[in-house]
Amino acid sequence: MEVSRLISTYEAARRLGISVRTLERHRQNKTGPVFLRLGRRVLYSVSELNRWCEENKTV
Repeated sequence: MEVSRLISTYEAARRLGISVRTLERHRQNKTGPVFLRLGRRVLYSVSELNRWCEENKTV
């Protein structure tokens, strides 16, 4: 099992080059990267972010 670092919504948005609000919309619409909710915190796996980026690349 691969263990990946978990990062905040802010850090995930920064890495993706999008606003926090855009990432939140992706989460609400179920079109964004896989996330983990711990209480009120939303966290993203770095490896899942990378996978999502590869799958959603535009030319």
